[in-house]
Amino acid sequence: MKKALKKLWKNEFVRGGTIFTAASFLVSIINYLFNLLAARGLGPVGFSEITALSSYLSISGVPTLVITLIIVQKIGSKGELSKSFALSLQEWFSTTLTKWWFLAIPILSLSFFIPQITNLSPIVGYFLIPLMILSFVGAFYGAVFQGLKYFTWFSIISVSAILLKLLGPILLLLRIDGLMTIMMFLLASSLLGLFLSHIVIKKNVMVKKTHMIGKINKRFVDILFNKQVIITFLSILALTSFNNIDVVFVKKFFNSSDAGIYGAWSLFSKMIFYLIGPVIAVSFVFFSHKKKGRDHERVLFWSLIILSLIAILSFISYKYFSSLVIRIFFGSKFLRVAPHLAAASIFGSLYTTITFINNYFLAKKSLLSLTLMILIPVYFILLFSMPRTLNSIIALNIYFSFFVTVIYLIACSRWVFYNMTDEKKKR
Repeated sequence: MKKALKKLWKNEFVRGGTIFTAASFLVSIINYLFNLLAARGLGPVGFSEITALSSYLSISGVPTLVITLIIVQKIGSKGELSKSFALSLQEWFSTTLTKWWFLAIPILSLSFFIPQITNLSPIVGYFLIPLMILSFVGAFYGAVFQGLKYFTWFSIISVSAILLKLLGPILLLLRIDGLMTIMMFLLASSLLGLFLSHIVIKKNVMVKKTHMIGKINKRFVDILFNKQVIITFLSILALTSFNNIDVVFVKKFFNSSDAGIYGAWSLFSKMIFYLIGPVIAVSFVFFSHKKKGRDHERVLFWSLIILSLIAILSFISYKYFSSLVIRIFFGSKFLRVAPHLAAASIFGSLYTTITFINNYFLAKKSLLSLTLMILIPVYFILLFSMPRTLNSIIALNIYFSFFVTVIYLIACSRWVFYNMTDEKKKR
């Protein structure tokens, strides 16, 4: 048994994948700790700035996420030429940035208008576009690391950057400055990640140049207009928007105190999703493999059962221990969230179910993965037309997510039924 485990651990992919998964959990935990400490240090008003900033970065990062998936896939498919291709990709990326660097000036100048447009404070608003740009560049390096299977390096850099980010709210709790401290450490965290990534890539990917820049340009254009890439982009955009647009809306049209309370409510609802997030990511890979096709429906069924049990447990915890949970995680300043905490568990569970089923259809390359994208305009219309109270926004989230979940479950049951029927015909 020990020999088998040692042999398995020597496998670069298994060892790196294990480290990468562990690091991902650690990064998620530290990121949540960052939010909790920021909430305690800033209170509802200041915390509304952090939650809104996070939502803007999540929505703006959707195109980057899709491009990242493409880069990982392309580097991984090159086999022995992966390092050569990765270096060519880096050359292409550097050349493109150098060629179009002047566009950064008008883009950064838009920062002066961000506070008026978003209702973010100037301290946070001026940082939004620089952080978007750094996230975009950082995602490129992250994709190269994953494509080359440099999981250990990627994990070390990710954990180092997130720990630096955590110093912001820690210093805030020690009464060193305020919101500016957190923003400076957010910026420093992004810069550290880029700096370390550049050094590691430069030292580890030293191969002969292949002058593939022209070919890469053409390939990227072809890939970006690929039908499945467009479907994937729209599907992820719908999921990300539904999970963040309400926070952005509340920050824009509500007072800062209400926005902070709603941000805390939203974070509580996302706890369920982030807890199961890594499992959803793994399930996408599993559902993508055709060899395991016969087991897909069984895994889907039992996964939904487990999700239902988790939903029940979270509802009981949030319903009957709301004040205790809030005091432990956020402090007494956020006790206004207590009456709405059970609703947070319902919304979080429904959103997690929607994401899981949507990823199932996305893995199957089915147009049903666009279900939420088709329905999301209805959500936007209702969001802007209903009374602007916290109760109204919370109720809208629950009713709309329940409606979408029912649609997905019906589509899922019909999909499974037709697949089973086709298998019987083939037999």
